[in-house]
Amino acid sequence: MSNENDVEKQITLKKDGGLSEDTVLGAFSAKMRDDYEITLTPKETKKLICYLNTLKTGFQASMPMICLGEQCPYAKKCPLGENNNYPMGSDCPMETYLREQWFDDYVKDLEIPEDSKVDASLVQDLVLWDMLSKRAVEELAVDPKIVKKSVAGFQQTNEGMKPIYKEEVNQRLTFLEKAQRQKMKIMDSLIATREAKSKDTSRILHDPSTYAAKLLDKARELRERAAKAGLIEVEYSVEDQDANTGK
Repeated sequence: MSNENDVEKQITLKKDGGLSEDTVLGAFSAKMRDDYEITLTPKETKKLICYLNTLKTGFQASMPMICLGEQCPYAKKCPLGENNNYPMGSDCPMETYLREQWFDDYVKDLEIPEDSKVDASLVQDLVLWDMLSKRAVEELAVDPKIVKKSVAGFQQTNEGMKPIYKEEVNQRLTFLEKAQRQKMKIMDSLIATREAKSKDTSRILHDPSTYAAKLLDKARELRERAAKAGLIEVEYSVEDQDANTGK
């Protein structure tokens, strides 16, 4: 019976399929080829919508790796391996949680507006490098040597060809240094954006004519609200002391 219900609830996506372009699926299907269509079950539809919504702020949102169970290079640090609770083939729930948590924390700390595509994309970049740094640190936990030997070449000896070794810093440490530089660049961009917006707001507030116009608009809005509420209209005036004194 459930299978029949699933079939009834299936949705077919195609160009000019009648879905409103104001919806995620409607906007997606509007971009499909004329000769292409797909039929999705309720579960598949939900997965597609979640995927499209997730990627709105940038490709970095798809950063969580796919769970490979014991084959995962980070399996030794994964708490889900204790009782073999790996969600094989799905997005890593640990990284999915951290990605969302870190993103929300950055947005809160930096006071990022919800409708800012540019700022949100920069924060996603920041979270991406945080995630890559996390992976590098977990690899260091398994292979913690700071300096490692690597083969630099070979030389002929009486006993045949023998490798020549050289010492070099663990590449994971080198990567972490690069990741830190990238994160600092992104943070500088975010701070610069905040400062630019702050200066622009300050300029507007200190411009007498602009400031007075904003006050008039606010007064008109309040008057309209009072009229709709059935209150008695009264004459009003707006005085800008700064504008009058030329400050």
